[in-house]
Amino acid sequence: MGSFTVPLVRSCILATSLTICWNAGYANASNCIEQLSSIPEVHHIALVGGDFDVILLVRAIDNTDLRRVIFDQLQAMPGVQDTQTFLVFEDVDTR
Repeated sequence: MGSFTVPLVRSCILATSLTICWNAGYANASNCIEQLSSIPEVHHIALVGGDFDVILLVRAIDNTDLRRVIFDQLQAMPGVQDTQTFLVFEDVDTR
């Protein structure tokens, strides 16, 4: 019998919504959006008012991938003060 290789496709099995506060305010909003858009796991960016400045929808393949995105990419961005992570149990698109 011959051997064969099956390429694995990274699928999004964990959906996590992250809220991010940064102290630069909206003066650097377009720069922030540009930086966040370059992260493949970031699927949605919302600039909001209230306790947080930004809410993201991040889809990571597993907890290791999620940890990399949070610690190595999001928290390393200039001006990021704090992040809070909320697990999404169900995501319903109403449109």
